[in-house]
Amino acid sequence: MEMSLWEVSDPYYFDLPYVFNHMGLRHSIVYVVYHSFELFPGLAAVLTELEQRNGTSLGLAREKGEIFPAECDGPTSAYNFVLTKYTTACNDVTGRFNVSSVELFQDHVTELKGTSKYIGTPWARTMTLYCRKLRFSPPKSQEFLGYKEINTINLILLNNNNNKIDPVTPSLESVIEFFPGAGSFYHDAIGHGFLIMESN
Repeated sequence: MEMSLWEVSDPYYFDLPYVFNHMGLRHSIVYVVYHSFELFPGLAAVLTELEQRNGTSLGLAREKGEIFPAECDGPTSAYNFVLTKYTTACNDVTGRFNVSSVELFQDHVTELKGTSKYIGTPWARTMTLYCRKLRFSPPKSQEFLGYKEINTINLILLNNNNNKIDPVTPSLESVIEFFPGAGSFYHDAIGHGFLIMESN
């Protein structure tokens, strides 16, 4: 897969030709596992097309081959939710990953690939590269310095998707030991968060 290239150029769908490599597909997989119940059928369609050397659905899913609006075309959006998501994530990271050289970044990629063969590489690029020049940090009271046991004022009910595919939330068993008295709730679902799948 890593040597594969797919090009899209159908003017009915795309303003500009675009060439995909494996990272475009891997980023789509990262997004799909957040909302797997809804999006797995679409991913199956993308993979079926790619087997036929057709990247149209992948191009549409990744919103590539578009001409972005210029200021002279009219008003553009002054706010983008994605920016706040990255700012929050970078604030949480607060300089924990040193990617100041190509070699250090490659070490980080290798570590994450050991965690996930398919989405480790795009996950490495998602946060650390965006955060490397961040010029602010959270207050000391909000810095994450490692897991430690915490007695909360109110007891916590922790939810987990029954240890099925969830790329974001860690295992409930690994977390609950740090919150004495916390309860656990298992949801028979796949994806990130218990709201992602309907309940009977």
